[in-house]
Amino acid sequence: MVTTELATQPASAGEKLHHFATALLARVAGLWRAARNRRSVARLLDWDERMLRDIGLTPGDVQGAMALPVSEDPSYRLGVIAVERRVAFRAQARDRLFAEYRLAGLAEDQRRHNSSSGAA
Repeated sequence: MVTTELATQPASAGEKLHHFATALLARVAGLWRAARNRRSVARLLDWDERMLRDIGLTPGDVQGAMALPVSEDPSYRLGVIAVERRVAFRAQARDRLFAEYRLAGLAEDQRRHNSSSGAA
């Protein structure tokens, strides 16, 4: 059997200050990035519906993202929406294609059945 002892020492005042400053800097950087991205997303409000559709969005998506709290990055939400829409579109296209192949196969089976029963 192996036992391990872990002894920790309380953080010094300098270490606490360093951790606090690092966390504060990360938070400020995140807020700055969110504000910068919010300005970029706000410019999407000037795009027409066709232009937004080209990047997988709708005007409602942009308006909804801009309604998020100021501390949140709306560009992240728009990215998620665009990816979800693209995945759903591809799944629908795959389902339609599968249905067409299935119908084509059924039609071919019917033609074979009709030609074999007509020849008999």
